[in-house]
Parts: sequence; structure tokens; C-alpha cells
Amino acid sequence: MAKVAANKTRIWLDQWPFHGYLSSVGMTVNQETPDTTALSDDGPRRVPGNYDHSHSHNGFFDGAAAAFDEQIASLVDDDLHYQTINYGAGVEGTLSYSAAVRLVSKPIAASNGSATALNISSEGSGQLARGVLLRNATVTDTGAGTGINQGTTSSGDEYSVTIHVSGTFSNLTVQVHQSSDDAAVDAYALITGLANTFSAAGAVRVSTTAATEAWKRVSVTAFTGTDATITVSGGLIAGT
Repeated sequence: MAKVAANKTRIWLDQWPFHGYLSSVGMTVNQETPDTTALSDDGPRRVPGNYDHSHSHNGFFDGAAAAFDEQIASLVDDDLHYQTINYGAGVEGTLSYSAAVRLVSKPIAASNGSATALNISSEGSGQLARGVLLRNATVTDTGAGTGINQGTTSSGDEYSVTIHVSGTFSNLTVQVHQSSDDAAVDAYALITGLANTFSAAGAVRVSTTAATEAWKRVSVTAFTGTDATITVSGGLIAGT
């Protein structure tokens, strides 16, 4: 993957694509490094511990019904919220980071000569996953997306999938399937546990610690409605 301009970044938080409101995003990953320096040591000694992640989103206020301000206001609750950041223009097969987060602040700022700003920050409240965007499309019926060779994962490693959906529908089932050879001989089949049925817009993270085959693709196996936009990111959980 070559270098990309910042304007190609795409971000989803729960069911909402926020890249139409944001001018910048940031992600910070910190690893604990407890000091283990003994009295007789020359120089410091440290050991790696757990990790933490935090996120910042800087954008523009929009107070219209169902727009940015109202969307963010709905995230100030006790629930986990699911975020995917794609650094490749929303193109399937490009790098993505997915995280479970909780909103911690939403400052609104206005000053002479400037657009009114609405900035948000969130803290990790679950593991971070680095992977690829498996699907980003608007669908009107059942069907499968393109297979992506993401590589195999081993038993015990946790492979997670974050699914964001929006649109006009009453029933939508999204599944992630696997194949060893892009269905040349080995037909795609459901990865157990990597599926969810939605009756309304929302987001969910599902995962498995079973070994997976190299090729993955997203299938809509049930659909009732007019249309649905689905964004699916899959990758290994950090720390597994």
C-alpha cells in the first residue's frame, strides 16, 4: 500500500459515517512500561505491560435534525461504541483499525472568522484490531462481496469483525465466510460466530479464536427492505 493523502481517510462510529463532518482524526496507542530498575542496575530497566488506545476527532458542528451534533449526543451513555478508521478511501482490501470505545468529551467551539467546531474524543474500552476493510457497499438484496486474501490465522489468536450498518430495512443478516483458495476448489463457508442479524441501523463486533482460512468475504444472507449500507472490517485483536 502506497502513501495516501489524509483526505482519503474514512471513519465510522456505530452506524454513522463521520468523514463528512471531520477535518482530522487521530489515534494514540500506548504500551505500559513499568520501571523495574534495581538498586544495582546501571541505567533503567522496564518490562512491557498492557496497552491503551485513545482517539480524537476534530470536525464541524451541524445542529440539524439527525446530523452530527445529534448523532454524537446519542453516544453519551453507558454502552460501548464501535469505531472503524480506514486509511485508504473506503476501498475494500485496504488498512483499517477497529476499536471499542467510550466517548469522553465533545467540546463545541465558535469564534470570529471561523466555522463552528465540534470535536470529540474517546478512550478505548476494549481491544484494538488492525486489519482490512472487507466490505463497504450499499446493498439492495442478498449476495456476496469480493474475496480478500487476508492470510490465515492460528487457533488461539482472536480474529474480530466489526460491522456497521445503516439504511432502510427491517431484516439484514451479515456473515463473514472463508475459503482456502477463493472458492477455486474450496467453497466459501461461514466462519462460526462471525455473523449478526440486524433489525435496525447499528454496529456490532464479533470474534473467533478458531483457526481461519486465508480468503475472507462478506455475504448478506437475508435482506428485507429498500437498501442498506454495510461496512465490515476484519483483523487480529492486538495482544492475542
